[in-house]
Amino acid sequence: VRPLEDGAQREAAVGRFRFLGRLMGQALREGFIVPLPLAEDFFRLVLSVGCLGSASFPVPGDGSAGELCGALAAFASELAAGEAALSAQKNTSPEGLRMWR
Repeated sequence: VRPLEDGAQREAAVGRFRFLGRLMGQALREGFIVPLPLAEDFFRLVLSVGCLGSASFPVPGDGSAGELCGALAAFASELAAGEAALSAQKNTSPEGLRMWR
């Protein structure tokens, strides 16, 4: 993803995001649900609830863009958990850990 360079196109995009932020802020204040297909993560960020992490990626079967990223993030989490469990074992040598990787 490449950010927009300074100029009229960037200012127009910033204006649209500012408008969306104000619209969503007002709607949240008044308890109104805006019928837009926004991700739950957007609302978490706006409400400062919870934190975003690898669990925030869409998973295969969600029907959302980014399912591959979610699958890879889950795989990376499983690898990290496996490595932590392996290194917690007392009889694991550094060489054995390297072979596991």
